[in-house]
Amino acid sequence: PYTFDADTFAAQAVAARSYCLYCSDRGMAIQCAYDTPEALAEDYGDEYARASVEAARRAVESTTDSIAGYDGEPIPALWHSSS
Repeated sequence: PYTFDADTFAAQAVAARSYCLYCSDRGMAIQCAYDTPEALAEDYGDEYARASVEAARRAVESTTDSIAGYDGEPIPALWHSSS
């Protein structure tokens, strides 16, 4: 949820970016599941959808040059938003 701490979103942004780079560097298909803003609005309302998209945007922008890596290469960072 968008009410999570900003650092939580930032960690997810870094993990997602790292995973995508790891896969694309190796010619692997990138498999991701996500909710569109429209799906969020339908399930939770317009305010929730707008706030969620904004929180994700801020996280991506605040971590633009960050990846999780080892020995100069991105790692296959697997993540999920709920447990």
